[in-house]
Amino acid sequence: MLNAWTNQRLHGGQGNEAYAPIDTLPLFVKAGSIVPVGSEVDGTQRVQTVVSVRIYPGADGSFTLFHDGGTTYVYEKDGGLVMKLRWMTEPNG
Repeated sequence: MLNAWTNQRLHGGQGNEAYAPIDTLPLFVKAGSIVPVGSEVDGTQRVQTVVSVRIYPGADGSFTLFHDGGTTYVYEKDGGLVMKLRWMTEPNG
């Protein structure tokens, strides 16, 4: 398990205390997680785009990103766009 903001490795399966100021959500992820980060939007009529992808090292991981137009139901007919992301750690030696 990793702290999503600092990449500090923590041991799972036990209690952990985390410094959590009011403006920072305590967020923990599994090693190998792939997390798309969206743009800020100011309303439901705005289309959100992926501005970056965060990868948390320490294990292999995969993620399937589904994208549709964001404002209509056209994806029900054309299926939208499916993108598979995969992270692989380098083999030792």
